[in-house]
Amino acid sequence: MLNFFKKELSKIFTAFSFLSILPISFRDDMPGLSAYFPLVGWLLGFLLIILNKFLFFLPALVRSFIIVLFWELFSRFLHLDALADAADAFIRGGKKEELLKIMADSKIGAFGVSAIIFLLIGKITLISSLNYKDSHLAFLAAALFSRYLLTVISFIFPAAKSSGLGWLMASTTGFKELLIATFCILPAVFVFKSTFFISFAGLLFPLPIAAFMVKKVGGLTGDILGATLELSELFVLFFFLF
Repeated sequence: MLNFFKKELSKIFTAFSFLSILPISFRDDMPGLSAYFPLVGWLLGFLLIILNKFLFFLPALVRSFIIVLFWELFSRFLHLDALADAADAFIRGGKKEELLKIMADSKIGAFGVSAIIFLLIGKITLISSLNYKDSHLAFLAAALFSRYLLTVISFIFPAAKSSGLGWLMASTTGFKELLIATFCILPAVFVFKSTFFISFAGLLFPLPIAAFMVKKVGGLTGDILGATLELSELFVLFFFLF
């Protein structure tokens, strides 16, 4: 029993290392860490709420800029890089081999730069458009449900390659990991109450986008996971306008 808890604790630490800037050693061979992705979302959401409280005296646009900067810094800008790679590949188009080659290239093209710019503008605009009270729930929902979505798509889709982060997530995310991740987001039902389904509805749009990308290359890649996370955060924030 003790070994089981040690193993699960190691997965939690690795999940935080994988999805955040926290100085925790990351094991790239750790299976099943996607089960605890929502925990990273809980932490990020609460940190954004605290930051928002400290910055309440600033104009909405300035406050939104600082919050988005911290938001992306928390994940080491890793997901923005993934979004850029995915945009360069899938907007340009091509065969599977070409798309995988573009995503593996460290260079960022015009499509990738444009995707980053529009996404950041979108986040800043949406956050500055929310009232102070709703913004707290929006931060928590976007951070939490977007990371839960990573577990879901890792469970649904196979990997595009037999190596890399996409392979690690897809090959080690089973029903057990999905169940644990779902259990981790259950408290959100009581936190969000009537807005739970509104915020959760923001995932309905990035999911088919992820399915489209997966179909084009035959499976998940790390860039598809990162791009899906960024898009899901944007869509959840958008839904909170209503």
